[in-house]
Amino acid sequence: MPIHALNHVGLSSPDLPRLVAFYRDALGFQETFSFSWPVGNTAADEGLGLVDSAADVTILNAGNLYLELFRFHSPEPAPQAMDRPVQDEGITHLCLEVTDTDAVFARLVAAGAAVESEPTSVVGVIRIAAVRDPDGNVVELQQTLKDGSPTDARQLAVVATPAIGADDERKVVTPAEGVLGVNHVGLSTGSLDEHVAFYRDAAGLTEHARSGWDTTERDGDPADGGTGSRAEHVLLHAGNVFLDLTEYAVPRGAALDPQRPINDHGLTHLCFDVSDIDELHASMVAGGMTFHRAPSAMPAGLSAMGYARDPFGNALELIENRSPKAFMWCGHLRSLTDLPQRTDLS
Repeated sequence: MPIHALNHVGLSSPDLPRLVAFYRDALGFQETFSFSWPVGNTAADEGLGLVDSAADVTILNAGNLYLELFRFHSPEPAPQAMDRPVQDEGITHLCLEVTDTDAVFARLVAAGAAVESEPTSVVGVIRIAAVRDPDGNVVELQQTLKDGSPTDARQLAVVATPAIGADDERKVVTPAEGVLGVNHVGLSTGSLDEHVAFYRDAAGLTEHARSGWDTTERDGDPADGGTGSRAEHVLLHAGNVFLDLTEYAVPRGAALDPQRPINDHGLTHLCFDVSDIDELHASMVAGGMTFHRAPSAMPAGLSAMGYARDPFGNALELIENRSPKAFMWCGHLRSLTDLPQRTDLS
């Protein structure tokens, strides 16, 4: 199948400069492009499934993928709760690969990030922590301590289409000290096996690992005020990152509104970078995906795009870059395995 990367993750914000500053200054992600459109842009309305849309946009290079940050002026976005549970269905969090969880965690907290969970080691293989960015989106930190982690970032590689030529000017980014890039993007689902089957069979991603946990006995029944949880999750390999699909049995999260507008605040959509958008479109539609608009070439001819929803209501975008001049070409990204900084493995 033609998917070879997760090109970008979309976020909608009530305060774009504030959110840009967090990811740029505290994490070292680089601003690459900004633009706006006013009400009356029919192509934007049709693609995003909105009416009378208007927005400001900033694209950040996060090393091994892009972040697409929006401030919608119209239609008015619904706010996101600052403590939205990760159990709620939909796109739930970003996980960054870091070289020192404690150091990066301290830097983000000093920059004003709210603490979600303190640094802790998991079976001696990874050390994790989590904060919330200024909009309440969960940002997890993961440090690989030794071999054996299914999320070892050395298994992630960026592939660019078109391929990188000898004369192409690349503008790669190395994030701030201690930050390597994005390890995985988390999604919560109410139908894990069906969700995995769609992305595996219709989208062509590889099922990489499956596991689960149950801390309800240790921490008590959440209904009685305990903090335990029980869940199963599957890692899908998307080339440059993992997708982490999780189904929570306890506590059960809120169902995803399948008609949730893409401009509502929070993590809004995933965009896959593909080599044959028409082939992928046909396969994913056969698997149950619905498109706002069939894929079409952009006016300059540098790329083709299409916007859609997976069968569970998550907003998706497909992009086929047809020239290295495309501003979100994967040739400007770099594999985590290529970065000069690496986690020290014991």
